[in-house]
Amino acid sequence: MKHSFLNRLLGKPAPLPPPAFPRQYEAPPRSMYDRISEKRLAQEAAQRLLDRAKPRGNFCPQSVSVEDVWLRLPGHSLDQRLPVQDIPRHANALSHDSRLMAADGSRRLLRRIEIDTIPLPSTEPLTRAIELLRATLTQCPLFDRVADWTQVEVHLFPPSHVDPLVWFETVVSVWPQALLPGGGFRIAGQAPGPWLAELLSSNLSMPNHLCLSIDSWATLPANAHAADPAPLGEVVSLVSLKRDARTDTPNTAPEQTFNQQVQDLSLCGQVGTVAAEWTRTALGCLAARASPGHAQWVLDLTDSDSSGGCIIAEPHAAPTAPTGSPT
Repeated sequence: MKHSFLNRLLGKPAPLPPPAFPRQYEAPPRSMYDRISEKRLAQEAAQRLLDRAKPRGNFCPQSVSVEDVWLRLPGHSLDQRLPVQDIPRHANALSHDSRLMAADGSRRLLRRIEIDTIPLPSTEPLTRAIELLRATLTQCPLFDRVADWTQVEVHLFPPSHVDPLVWFETVVSVWPQALLPGGGFRIAGQAPGPWLAELLSSNLSMPNHLCLSIDSWATLPANAHAADPAPLGEVVSLVSLKRDARTDTPNTAPEQTFNQQVQDLSLCGQVGTVAAEWTRTALGCLAARASPGHAQWVLDLTDSDSSGGCIIAEPHAAPTAPTGSPT
């Protein structure tokens, strides 16, 4: 007070109060869902840039050609061709795992893909999918037969009980650098039929498309939700497609009807609906290649209960390698 009164007598101005500094804004903590959303937005932005760089082709809106097929079933890797009458013999022996129990307390029956380097398969969906993916990348001969990876787009059909974005990031992180596709990777969130219809409706596309479907129901979540007592299974399918060029000339090649019922459940056990449809498609392709004239399979995925489709006779010479080998 004394100093304040003396200052006024002497005509000195009162000291100014110290400046008030604004409190620094602190952002709220970010959750796992925030980070996933940011990654998803970044992925979508990157995909839009990639789509702009894609060549615009003049493709047929009705059909695609199947260039190559590889199917990994429990006990067998099927490649090149497979006569219809030989399909049933590829059913594999059943196994069980004390970690996967049925509701009545008994051990679940399983049809598993055996991997020599993994004596105890994981029962966690993502980990098991990675085990199957790594085995596929090192053992599948189809990858070596791709003529030009710069003209390929890879479509990923996620495994059951695995987040699609997590699967996308996982596949991209382990995919060999020498096999990187020029069209990049794309998550396919649809069943094969709607997915194919969407692909055929666009001319903004790479000419070649590699469809990778990996699925395992020999996992804890699938075991908990599976009501059917049929064996829980696993399957890996790779189907290489080529967009057909648009033409005004009708196809005059002789056609044959092909609607062989394929009981994939006895071959791979219970798997997801999308994986089961790709299994039926791959089996249909392999059976078509073994038909007279080395026929080509033309996809028709409108009937999910069969491998229905049309065989165009002798479009090109197909390989005549062995039908399959035990694994």
